Amino acid sequence: MQFLRPLAFLSLLTPAAPLAAQVGEGIDSVALLNAMMELFNSEAVKVEPVYAFQHQVSYTSEQTSPLGDERKEAFTIHFSTGSQVIGTLQDMSHHGTPGQMFVVFDAQQMATASFIKTDTMQLCMRMKIPDMGGEGRQVRFKASGKERGIAGMQAKEWVSEGKEDGTHLWIADSEVGDLGGVFKAFGKINGKPSLGAGAYGNGLVLAGTFTRTGEEAPFYSFEAQQVKLNTPFVFSSEGYRTGM
Repeated sequence: MQFLRPLAFLSLLTPAAPLAAQVGEGIDSVALLNAMMELFNSEAVKVEPVYAFQHQVSYTSEQTSPLGDERKEAFTIHFSTGSQVIGTLQDMSHHGTPGQMFVVFDAQQMATASFIKTDTMQLCMRMKIPDMGGEGRQVRFKASGKERGIAGMQAKEWVSEGKEDGTHLWIADSEVGDLGGVFKAFGKINGKPSLGAGAYGNGLVLAGTFTRTGEEAPFYSFEAQQVKLNTPFVFSSEGYRTGM
């Protein structure tokens, strides 16, 4: 089910990624088994008839695999002030058939509902993100003092340099939206400790790059192309058949 990639960026929400990353930190087999059971406990994920959001940010991303394969994507994040529930919309393809995928991610409940639509199907697939326990290593960010304009907003750079990797985030101050908490949840479930355990500024995360030690070019980067605050978006789950 390669089309089940609930979030477009940071190789998000493929089940093997968080499990493998955290098993490597010494999680015992009982915790792993419990996590796997929780992962497929789709009944714990409630599907709402309607999801409504206030704001949206559209991004493009580029990813390079260890073998040098490149992948470019575009996606839009929908969110609301004070809420840890977001929606991500992106174009997708299933067995060569074009379609769209809208993923609702609840950072507080650590659960996703992926709504997949093509000419031949409308399917909702649910997933409960497992809690493997343990906080892992702490990651420190510091403000570099650099600023630049991104999608019509002024963003400040936050940097973390570790022994194995480096992370640069560009965050814009915003009174109506804070994506920091959501990005932290993204990091925790995908073995991205610089996001999950990092202490960086609040606001709209508009761009980021991830590099490996000894490599100048980033293996993953994303950047906002358009910010639309106070632009409502409503998604209806009517007509979608519930799968996993």
